[in-house]
Amino acid sequence: ERLKPVIFLRTIDGFEAVERFLLFMEKTQKNIFWIISSGLYGWNYLNLSLNISRYFNRVISLSGLKEEELSELIMKRHNSSGYDIVFLEPEDKTKISAKMKRAKTLDKKEEVLKENYFEKLSRLSAGNIRSSILFWLNSIVEITQDEIKVSCDMLTDFPFIADLPKEEKFALMSLIIHDKMSISDYAAVSRENEDESRKLLLRLYNRGLLLYKNDVYEIHPFIFRDVVRTLKSLNMIH
Repeated sequence: ERLKPVIFLRTIDGFEAVERFLLFMEKTQKNIFWIISSGLYGWNYLNLSLNISRYFNRVISLSGLKEEELSELIMKRHNSSGYDIVFLEPEDKTKISAKMKRAKTLDKKEEVLKENYFEKLSRLSAGNIRSSILFWLNSIVEITQDEIKVSCDMLTDFPFIADLPKEEKFALMSLIIHDKMSISDYAAVSRENEDESRKLLLRLYNRGLLLYKNDVYEIHPFIFRDVVRTLKSLNMIH
């Protein structure tokens, strides 16, 4: 039997499973050392709704990697490939033109392009490792016999998210909070029938905004940070 993808739903009676789990955890904590992980926005929602943090001795919030940490991680991951990396000049050179003029050697120019690339990657991914690696792989434009060419022009944000219809923004908010949702889960939260819920989620999937696997939908890592920024600006998540 497939495991239920969420232990709570954003409905009036949707907290029964998580409340039972918290009760079980409280009764067994003398014999079991519990370590629980949660998505940030699901945790924030549960904390506002149930004050869930009172059940834990310590809550640790993990922040995204800093730009230099992200650069080091990806470069270490790449070095095992044996290829040299060439960072291509962006089409819009306005931001780096002054630095490129001051760079007198090829190595210095390459360093400027590298810094520009990772600054943009860090901003778009907000330091998230999974998103960063996917962006990195997507920005590889050519592989030759001994080089990998990378373009920061392939790193793009998605401003159209702010213009989506309100029902689609609500779906994205629900997926941010619950992490993953089946059609029936979303139907319960949205109070729509399953046919309407299926059509809405499929519409978002066909536009490349969602991933679908094992009968559940989740937000595509490429757009996750843009969705978060948009929903925060609308006060839909905290």
